[in-house]
Amino acid sequence: MNDQELSATIMVVDDTPENLNLIRNMLQEKGYRVLAFPNGRMALNAAARNPPDIILLDIMMPEMDGFEVARRLKADEALQEIPILFISALGETEDKVKAFAAGGVDYVTKPFQFEEVQVRVKTHLRLRKMSLELERHNLHLEELVAERTRMLEQANQRLSLLNQDKMKFLRYLSHEMNTPLNWIGAAEIISREALDQSDREMLGFVEKGFERISKLVRMVINYFELAGSDREPNCAPISISNAVSEVFEERSRKVENRGIIPEIDVDPRQRVEADPDLFQELLTTLLDNALDYSQPGGVVRITLNRPSEPFRLTVEDNGKGIARENLEKIFQAFALESFNRQEEGFGLSLPRARLIAQAHGWHLRAESDGEGKGTRMIVEARQASPGGETRTP
Repeated sequence: MNDQELSATIMVVDDTPENLNLIRNMLQEKGYRVLAFPNGRMALNAAARNPPDIILLDIMMPEMDGFEVARRLKADEALQEIPILFISALGETEDKVKAFAAGGVDYVTKPFQFEEVQVRVKTHLRLRKMSLELERHNLHLEELVAERTRMLEQANQRLSLLNQDKMKFLRYLSHEMNTPLNWIGAAEIISREALDQSDREMLGFVEKGFERISKLVRMVINYFELAGSDREPNCAPISISNAVSEVFEERSRKVENRGIIPEIDVDPRQRVEADPDLFQELLTTLLDNALDYSQPGGVVRITLNRPSEPFRLTVEDNGKGIARENLEKIFQAFALESFNRQEEGFGLSLPRARLIAQAHGWHLRAESDGEGKGTRMIVEARQASPGGETRTP
């Protein structure tokens, strides 16, 4: 028996002095600290002042029997976890059932063998110790979880503030660049005839740089018009077939120059509730992406699920494809890795396209079977209304 078990306090409650003294003496000989009481009222008062580790409780006692003592112990939040081991001359099954119902953890019938009592006491002390250790461990875990949660909340707050500051700075920078761009744009009024060849070449570089920076500023401003905005799109019923045809018509020269073969499978009856300008921009971005990354003579296919099926618009090419690890990166703003943009691009078209989709309650994602195996850009709405007309939530 270890020191912790020997330091345990055992309360014995029995109205028969011989039994009380016998159990107390035997337990003390084993090294336990024992509190002995001849009735339940004294035992309850003593337990309230100094809770024991286990209670050995007789049942048949005057004034208050062992069942009532047990019920009062279990009703006290500070005492309800103390194990109660009944020791009684009552041997009927119904007495044992009643004892366990009152909160007992064990039952020993008189006359008893002390070795049996000792083993049961030792077992329940160990179980009690394990229970307390588990409780302390759980409390420690709860404290750790609470601390980690607090730290994560603080970190998220800091990240949120940093992100807000970044967004404010980028908005500010984009707008502030307009003024010096206007100054640079004044170079257009310079007469080329008055310049020599070297100066004309330098002016050409200035104009090219002005054009690129102007385009960047416009794209950044357009991106931030949607990023973090709660503005609802101005939706109206739109013919998806007509919208697709208009986008292909606008890009007809690009399609012809690259020898692209368009394939369109869109039911003319289908409508979508969307902002006309934003929906047109979304389609244009997806078509441009497919054209830019297709090989000359490739196929660009636009398909739409049937009216009876959930809304799903797919723009597919058989071009260079995307590695699996990059399928989400292409939608991250300012992710300027080479896989994400054309030489003249800024890596903002697809991120803005996803924002447009999200503003309508849709989801834009990419699929690819790998590099060199083409790409599928998929716009999915969350629900479709009867009759083939797809509406945003």
